[in-house]
Amino acid sequence: MDYNEEILQLLHIYESPKKICLVFEHFEGENLAKIIDDVGRLTEDECRDVMRRLLNVLHFLHSRKVIHRDLKPASIYLSKRNRIKVTDFGLATLVGAKDSRKKCGFPGFIAPEVLRGEFYDTKIDIFSAGAILYNW
Repeated sequence: MDYNEEILQLLHIYESPKKICLVFEHFEGENLAKIIDDVGRLTEDECRDVMRRLLNVLHFLHSRKVIHRDLKPASIYLSKRNRIKVTDFGLATLVGAKDSRKKCGFPGFIAPEVLRGEFYDTKIDIFSAGAILYNW
């Protein structure tokens, strides 16, 4: 499987002097934060399936030296058939980039090395994935 399919695709950018509009592919589903608010906790089997898919997407990104840096339930969309789409790459960076020390992310899902202002790498996304699973 091409895990690029599980990343919400940016289709077009429209710019004007006052606005920037981003057009993304259509995906029928809800973000995980909303699902958890509406339904409550997912079953163990659902969690396992979503985490497997999320970790495969992270492997795809990390093999290309991309750090997401802002993983949280609201940046993972889930369809009724448990397909996922990872979104919200506004804070993403490359491994070794000058900003690989920037404090960023969503409270509750930020790795300790980010909070300490240390240089970090792809491991911070794995920490965030674990924090997401723990909060289910």
